[in-house]
Amino acid sequence: MRSHRIPKFLTNPWKTSDGKFKVFSFKEKKISTENANHFFAEDDIFTQEEEEFYNKNIETPLADFLNNTSNTKTIKKSKNIKVKSWKHIKAMHLLLISILERSSWHKGKKSSDFNVNDFEHSMIRWNQENGLMILDASVIDQKYKLMFPEYGFCPIVFLTKERKPCVTSGVPILGDKILITYKKNQHDPEDIKKLAVRGDFLLKVSVSNVGDKVIIHPEILKYTSEQEMSQILLETRKNYCDYIDLCKELAKEQRKLLQVLEQFL
Repeated sequence: MRSHRIPKFLTNPWKTSDGKFKVFSFKEKKISTENANHFFAEDDIFTQEEEEFYNKNIETPLADFLNNTSNTKTIKKSKNIKVKSWKHIKAMHLLLISILERSSWHKGKKSSDFNVNDFEHSMIRWNQENGLMILDASVIDQKYKLMFPEYGFCPIVFLTKERKPCVTSGVPILGDKILITYKKNQHDPEDIKKLAVRGDFLLKVSVSNVGDKVIIHPEILKYTSEQEMSQILLETRKNYCDYIDLCKELAKEQRKLLQVLEQFL
């Protein structure tokens, strides 16, 4: 059975007018054109039960939420989105969970611990521990668009007010938004909100350092050539990797400082 490891509705904003993807490979350092219906498709990665479960609990409610005209207008006008419907909250949490899990699978590997019976209880527990946020990259420029990574998620490294490095994960949606999950007992939402207004930080996040390929939003190629875009993406990934290395160094320095302080406490 042919399955999509990334829901098709999620990547619709990245399709060209003829239903293709413009894909940049960091290894090959060039842009190619891919069939959007085949790019994330693999054989025998889900059972029929899994397909039905994901369709019912992720794809249908989220497609309804994101494709609803009033919801889309509200999201595009708002910097911070409050999702009130438990159906949509569950779907967003499960989307992030499933994409993170699928990213670790090898091609053709089936999940071995799928269990629908405890789903509702697990989602309630997950919601108690984790929050959701939608960050808007278009606050910088309405033409600002993000990349879509081949594994579907972006690792997001940021520094708190105390200069403490933290890591969370996000999924690009609607072309210029990132749906982010965070640990309620570890992350301050105000620290995360600031990421959306820090220049091109969310663009760097969407390119990140995970996987070989990213899908380029077609709107971007209206303003720059493929050759220029390739160079921009190479530099963007390098800059984000340098930023992650800096955060790691700051974490080491912070640990050293704490060790010194402990000697005087």
